[in-house]
Amino acid sequence: MTIGIGRENRKDVTSHLGDIHSETFRLLIKRHVYHWNVVGPLFHSLHEMLEEQCNDTFAATDEIVERIRALGFLAPIDLAATTKCVTHPSASASAARGMVEDLILDHDALVRKIVQDAADRKDV
Repeated sequence: MTIGIGRENRKDVTSHLGDIHSETFRLLIKRHVYHWNVVGPLFHSLHEMLEEQCNDTFAATDEIVERIRALGFLAPIDLAATTKCVTHPSASASAARGMVEDLILDHDALVRKIVQDAADRKDV
């Protein structure tokens, strides 16, 4: 591959993209589980919002993998890492508020990880 980026640098970028992909895919699965299990007075609006977000998140995971492929590597698959935090929601977590709060925490953690990884790689 001759795109002006050496193999080792492409491999390093791919590794970071693979980590982001795993976390994003884990959020997709978790969001879908919540989509299926939401209850309460906000059921309809939250159910529809989560479905739309599932579609958007799947598109994002696809784009991440397409970038990995463009760098010359295979799409990562680590189902154990992807599903490590996906469990059956508890009764309290199946309420709309608990689901939204949980997803906000997960999104915040992912954004912080991406920002930290970018800061750590600034010298590359």
